Amino acid sequence: MPPLPSWYPKIEDALKQLEDPGELYVTRAGVEQLLGVSRRQAIYLLHRWGASTLAGNLVIRRDTLAGRLRAIRKGKIFVDEEQRLARLAGELRRARSAPLRFAAGPAAVKVADLPEGVTIEPGRIEVRFDTPRQGVERLYALAKALVNDFGAFERAAGDHEQSANLG
Repeated sequence: MPPLPSWYPKIEDALKQLEDPGELYVTRAGVEQLLGVSRRQAIYLLHRWGASTLAGNLVIRRDTLAGRLRAIRKGKIFVDEEQRLARLAGELRRARSAPLRFAAGPAAVKVADLPEGVTIEPGRIEVRFDTPRQGVERLYALAKALVNDFGAFERAAGDHEQSANLG
């Protein structure tokens, strides 16, 4: 599915603003402001939605614009995106509320005991993993090793004298 236009999330706010009493017509600049689009994009949308020229300005009736935005909001693409965003928000809430539990391991991890996939080289730390949970577990082991065995980390990560001067 191609990416949705950047102004789709602004449709609800635009409709609320269009419901407020105002001018009969909305100008190109008004569309730019309502939808947060560029001048060129506003012109394109106005032509697509049947705008006309009034006193040299490209305009669309307020009720026509609101109708076009409501039709987009009811369309399959918009509804599918709303549902996708709702599912994503639910998954994020679920993931954030689930406590992270780590497999029991040694309390005092040393740099030499780091799991496979964690590599320390001069100027570089690499953590490879197959799943997000495995990535977090390896980062946790690395953090414990840094606390418990910083000297070994300095030796593995670079010049010991240079590191000592930085700390």
